[in-house]
Amino acid sequence: MKPYFLVEKSRATYQLIANICLKIYFIRGLSLVKLPRGKHLSVEIKERVVNLYKSGQKQANIAKTFNLNKSIVCRIIRQYRVSGNIDVKKKCGRPRKTNRYQDKHLLKIAKNEPFLGSNKIKDRISDELGVEATSRTVRNRLLEGNLFGRRPAKKPLLSKKNRRAQLHFAV
Repeated sequence: MKPYFLVEKSRATYQLIANICLKIYFIRGLSLVKLPRGKHLSVEIKERVVNLYKSGQKQANIAKTFNLNKSIVCRIIRQYRVSGNIDVKKKCGRPRKTNRYQDKHLLKIAKNEPFLGSNKIKDRISDELGVEATSRTVRNRLLEGNLFGRRPAKKPLLSKKNRRAQLHFAV
């Protein structure tokens, strides 16, 4: 819903007013935190929330300061009270076989030699990096790197027998 003070409903005007509001917000020394869905808050922001709570500020004021929901601030403070720390909890699910460096190396191999199959890339990675991953894992990492498998449009080479038959036909 657009702000009530917006008379003209054009996109440019709305963006201009939003930018002015952001500038005012930062001039006052407040920090605006825009969270993408499904992402965790950084540890620094959580520490700042806990420090403000320890200094005696109310949860509602802290929520306004960081542009967060009151429930998120409450959850951060509750986690700090119960466990004494504000670290990000370990994620559920199977841990990845490869780390970020190994993924980059895998993508580099695939880009340098585009006709290499996932089995050969898997073998090279196990030799070079010591990572035991399946060919399916290699294909998944290639998909994450926006490299998709496709068949090369390549004509088969002519054998000597085919060349002789072609020459005989032409004569």
